[in-house]
Amino acid sequence: MLQYLGVNSPSGRIVIALSKSATMPTTRLHHVTLMCDDLQSTAAFYHRELGLQPLDKGMLDYPGCFLRINADQELHLAEMEDGSPSFRGHFCLQVKNFNRIFWRMHALDILETSAWGKIRELPNGVIQFYVRDPAQNLVELTSFPEDREAIDPSIFAHPFWGGTPYQSGLGDGRKYVP
Repeated sequence: MLQYLGVNSPSGRIVIALSKSATMPTTRLHHVTLMCDDLQSTAAFYHRELGLQPLDKGMLDYPGCFLRINADQELHLAEMEDGSPSFRGHFCLQVKNFNRIFWRMHALDILETSAWGKIRELPNGVIQFYVRDPAQNLVELTSFPEDREAIDPSIFAHPFWGGTPYQSGLGDGRKYVP
């Protein structure tokens, strides 16, 4: 809840300050926007390979594409100069039919192990791996925990299989403490 604490400006401008106890609850992530240098190939990757459906959001004044992830979330792509993508920064999609997606990404030769390591199993049974889209954005793809028994056993024998969750080796486990 926003708490108005007063006007305190010699210029007469309204200044709104928030008390330390003020919070703004986040209910869900609506969309992620990724920059790309080739809208067609990047949008085709998310549409054809991961099954995201393009949305008609009307006219844009830049080359762009909005794709539906699910009923509440979208991926937005924009073809604009923006510098290099992050090496480790990424977003994650939990995918149905994990085996099919994994082997398709393998066939495309886009499995990525340098940023966060090899294919892993998390303590809750989720299997995770990473790929780079055509614009070199990093995308994590995971199974659903309840699908653990249906994972193709040959994935566990893949040369990129790493087993346990990623370990950075930094020895610095600092966390945010409110």
